[in-house]
Order: sequence, then structure tokens, then C-alpha cells
Amino acid sequence: MRTGAVEPVPIGAGRGFGYWGRFYLLLAIAAIIASIGLYSDSGAVVIAAMLIAPLMEPILGIASSLVQGHLDRVVRLSVATLFAAVVVIFIGALTIGGFQAPRGIELAAEVLARTDPSLGDLVVALVAGVAGAYVQMRQKEAGLLPGVAIGVSLVPPLAAAGILLLFGEPALAWGATLLFLTNLAAIVFSASAVFLVLGMRPATHLRRGNARAVAGAGASILVVVLISLHLGVRTAESLQEARDEQIVSETVEAWAGVHPVEILKIDVEGDLVELDLLLDVPLARANDRVAPGELVSGELEFEDLPGRIEAALQRELDVRIGGRIRYVGVWEKGPGDGE
Repeated sequence: MRTGAVEPVPIGAGRGFGYWGRFYLLLAIAAIIASIGLYSDSGAVVIAAMLIAPLMEPILGIASSLVQGHLDRVVRLSVATLFAAVVVIFIGALTIGGFQAPRGIELAAEVLARTDPSLGDLVVALVAGVAGAYVQMRQKEAGLLPGVAIGVSLVPPLAAAGILLLFGEPALAWGATLLFLTNLAAIVFSASAVFLVLGMRPATHLRRGNARAVAGAGASILVVVLISLHLGVRTAESLQEARDEQIVSETVEAWAGVHPVEILKIDVEGDLVELDLLLDVPLARANDRVAPGELVSGELEFEDLPGRIEAALQRELDVRIGGRIRYVGVWEKGPGDGE
């Protein structure tokens, strides 16, 4: 150890069966709570699971082992962390499946919110790694650890992946898993940097400690760069879809003019545009025995809408439009309506 360097914290070192038994017990409890919170769309319950989840410690152990040049320990902790991730996915599916949850219902927002990671999630994870490493090296700041646990999402996206696999949504499940992997890589990278800054150095008994530390740091940087590029592409695609949906919304409003038309759903994915519209009809026409389309003002030309959308987005599209009718007004009791 160099003079003045901070004594390394042996994160994840020398842990016996008792430690890992407690680890998986807490992990299972956190996974069950997270699964219930996600399925019931309760953010407060999901936060409770974040506070219980013990995944942060082995991930910080990976970072400290990288800095100290213990690549064998890096491998062991990495395998343990990935195995724990699989366990959480399994528990997520098992917990909700045990409730015999219906498969046809719409997925909760808390679940869907963890299926589309972006560069913002990467930045949050990087900052959380900095905070977690600082707390680990400065034990007097341990009170900050709950805030770190809430700031980064580790167990919830894995539980969401399990729920999504149960519901037959493998693509969305991969998105949730990618969020976890993003957080994992970012925390390892930023925590390693903080450990170095605070004085942690390769173990003196390792002749090639510096070379191993450099190799490990290079690998973590490469992983973060690759994930950043992937997330950058996903973020750019999401922003483009958001812009396209805004253009479609403005086009529908211009097409409707003064007629009461509410947009219930807009979804633009590549060359597919899906619209769900709600059209108001006077309540006085509720007993008219005509086709639903005839209840809507004849000035609304539905045949023109796909062409307008294609012109606005400047490309050929597959436009699918669904519509619903809502009767509006006040029903007044007439002389022949009884008492």
C-alpha cells in the first residue's frame, strides 16, 4: 500500500455461507415486494423493495476488486450478481403467477416504465455509483446509503422482466433487463473511479496488480461505452417517435377543425401509425337508428386523414384508425316520459 493511501475495504471478500444466506433471504423479500408493487402500480411499495435489496454491496465489491487487481474475485462476484439477477426474474414471475393474475389485462405503468432505458438512466446510475463508493469508503456517511438505494433501480427492473416474461412479452422483458445491465455497468465504472480517487490501490502482494487493474478498468470503460452507444440510439429513436406523434396530433386537430374529436391514443413506430379517436355526438341522436358513422358530422372525411398524416410526416405509412362515439348533452324529461 502506498503511503497515505486509503485502506481498501474488503467488499465481498471472505464471505461465508451465513452472509450469502442472509443476502438471498433479503433478495427474495425485496423481489416479492417489488413484484407486488409493480403489478399493483404502487410506487411506494417499489421504493420499499429498493431499500431492502442487497444487490448494491456485491456490485461495489466488483468495483473494489477491479481497482485492487483481484480479477478472480471480480469473476466470482460477477457470477454471483448475475445469478442473483436470474433469481429475481424467476421470483418476479413466480410471485405474480402464484396470484393467478389474468394475462389479458393492461400492464401497469410501473412495469412499463422500466422497459425503455435511456441515457438519462445511465447518468443516474453513474451518479449512484459515485455515491455508493463514497459511502463505502467513508463509513461515517452511511446514512446516505438509503438514498443511494432509491436513486438506482436494481431489483425492480429484474422483477418487471419476470412479470413481462409471464405475460408473454419477451421484447419488453429484454428492455427491463437492459436497464439492470445498464445500472450494473455504470455503477461498477463510476465506483471504480471513486475508489481510485479516494486512495484505493492494487494489492501489494499482486505482482501484476497494476496491469490487472488497468485491464479491468479498460473492460469496464468499454462496456459503458457500448451501452452508451446502444442507449443513445434508443434515445434518438424515442425522441423521433415523440416528434412524429406530436406532428400526427397536430394533423388530427387540424383535420377535425371545430368538431369535438379527442385523441385517446397515438402510437408511431417506424412506418406504422395507430390512432384511437373519441368523437362526440349530441345525446338527442342516441335513439337514431342509423349506422354509427352517420352519427358523426359529414364534414369529417376519414378517408382524407391517412393522406394528411403521410404528407405531414413526409413518408408512406400504414395508418390504422380506430374510433369511438360518446353521446354528450343533457336529457330533458318530456311529457310522455312518465313521472
